[in-house]
Amino acid sequence: MSAGLYRVRLILRKWKHLFLKEWRSFLPSWLLGFFILSGDLFYRPFVERIDENTYQEVAALESNGMLTISLAIIAFFVAYSTFLREYDEKTIDWLVSLPIRRSEIFLIKAFAGAFVIVSLVCVGQFTNYLLQALNPDSIEGKNFRLDVVFRIIFLQSVVGTIFFFHGIWASRFRLFGLLPYVLAASIIPLFEELNPSLAWLNPATILRLEYAGRIPLIPWKLIAGHTLIALLFGRSAYERWLLHSEKPPSGPKRKIVAVLATSFVFFCSCNGMLAWLLLGFFKGSLPMNDPNTRSQPKQFGVGTLQTKHLRFTYPGSFERAAFQLAKRADRIVEIQSKILGIEEIPTILVDLAEHTHFHEGITGGIRIRMGINEFSSWRLLHVFAHESAHVFQQQLSQGRFDEWPDFRPFIEGGAEWLAFESISMLYEEGNSEKWMSESEWAEEEALRRASRAVATLAWQRHQIRIEDILNVKEFEKRYDERLTYPLGETMTEAIAIACEKKGIGSMWRVFTQSDFPQNAHGVLLVRHVLQRMHCDSERWQQAHEKLLSEFANKERALLDSVPRLESKIKDITPHFVIVETHPDRPSSFPPESYALAFRSHENAKSNEVRSIRGEIIQQGDMHLVFFRIPRNHIAGKRFDFMLSLFIHPAAFPYSEPWQAALLE
Repeated sequence: MSAGLYRVRLILRKWKHLFLKEWRSFLPSWLLGFFILSGDLFYRPFVERIDENTYQEVAALESNGMLTISLAIIAFFVAYSTFLREYDEKTIDWLVSLPIRRSEIFLIKAFAGAFVIVSLVCVGQFTNYLLQALNPDSIEGKNFRLDVVFRIIFLQSVVGTIFFFHGIWASRFRLFGLLPYVLAASIIPLFEELNPSLAWLNPATILRLEYAGRIPLIPWKLIAGHTLIALLFGRSAYERWLLHSEKPPSGPKRKIVAVLATSFVFFCSCNGMLAWLLLGFFKGSLPMNDPNTRSQPKQFGVGTLQTKHLRFTYPGSFERAAFQLAKRADRIVEIQSKILGIEEIPTILVDLAEHTHFHEGITGGIRIRMGINEFSSWRLLHVFAHESAHVFQQQLSQGRFDEWPDFRPFIEGGAEWLAFESISMLYEEGNSEKWMSESEWAEEEALRRASRAVATLAWQRHQIRIEDILNVKEFEKRYDERLTYPLGETMTEAIAIACEKKGIGSMWRVFTQSDFPQNAHGVLLVRHVLQRMHCDSERWQQAHEKLLSEFANKERALLDSVPRLESKIKDITPHFVIVETHPDRPSSFPPESYALAFRSHENAKSNEVRSIRGEIIQQGDMHLVFFRIPRNHIAGKRFDFMLSLFIHPAAFPYSEPWQAALLE
């Protein structure tokens, strides 16, 4: 063996022994991190079903508070165990006396600490796989995708390692080293709220995923910037720990460090408060952004856009789509405010970074949260129009309509009607402004036609009447709760016919009256509302009947083409309950799509209702649809199920009533 090779083997052996020594010392930290990131493996299978919803929670594929806090806790705990432990246990003199360079000592310790973090992230994703493997046939098929998981492991490992290098630097000042980071954790979100473009200051923004289809993008520039900062802190920590100091500050030096750290926190707090005041003062006087003056999209980060009535926050890679929506959204809220008789339009905050399977948009007060990455331009506009209608509903009623749950059909259906009306008026103005393309308008018309078809089918086939719709609790026991959207839309249209369009705004103002009856519900509630609007209840009901009858006569061919769905339990296996459905006529709605919803009992909440897609099989002249319900989703021998057919990809489906099934 040559001398050079022998020397390399000696160096590698020294490194190996030092790494194993560090790994043994980090083992308690590793176990702590395991229980923080993967402890749910020991209790979730015993207390809840691991379905699609639960997996999205435990996999932590999106940045959230708990994931960031967990990685920071683990990284700082490991960092404080790296060098400070050597001084506390008085082993630092032995360590530096070894025949190995101090730079090598630092690198091996840093590598061991980073290895702890990366291994915990990998084990965490493996335990996520074990959890979802308990239910491989989830609502949307197999969840665990390696191309996504490897990217998630990389991003989480990068963030954890960045925190680790900051922690090594902070450990030089013992607990006082945490003060700047505690301050940063409270100040940075404040600046981010005032100016979202400063979000890059927080390393956790690396985990705020943006997608190309279903694949998360890697923010390389953001990673490179924070990695460089972390390496600079690591270099400073190396000099402080191993080159220029024999031990961490103690005694008088420790007091000096404490005074300096406290002074630093006080100084930064004062400056942060001053910056907050200045930014808050000047923010309202900033000039409005012109969507037509910016065309180059950003690739990563968060962008902001201020229009006359709206303030948008959007993922940087979707800047063009955000500007396209912003140009039309201002006009939408102006049209809606005119219909409702609103004189002063509030500044509406629109967050376009929402990403969830449970809703397309959600509104609270004057804040709208909706996604942008999965919608076409016309659908994005429709969702915005629906959610902005909710903002005006809350403004007119001062948020009091939530006190009457039976009014929900008018809340959701009214927002849908206002969305259709405002977009229709926007299109009519298009001769001069070109607000919408012909293809977008065709999609919007098809959506409204499908919505009216679903409402008319429920009215005709299920004999659903206004009394049924306005008893929301009983309605949801018997029918698909999503029917309140199309049925509520036709009921709102009937009010616009019987009481004129201006009556829609008056309907919401009624709830602010101090003598409005608190115990009213169902039909009695709506009669009270109409009476105070000076609108005749009988005329309204007649208008609703006439509206549906006219649509049924006009679109008879469309309604007759929607098949009825008859079903039965075909087979029961140890793992699945197989439901066979036989449509009584072929479906003419491409793409042909069926769904089966099921629940354990009629009083189940919305988040307890699960849904699966059907498998279409053609057997000669028989057109069959099969559903495979996992047995571990059914508690007990009895359950309810409901069949649905989608007649338009963006519309709510036509659904049969709930029916009970018994597993014998």
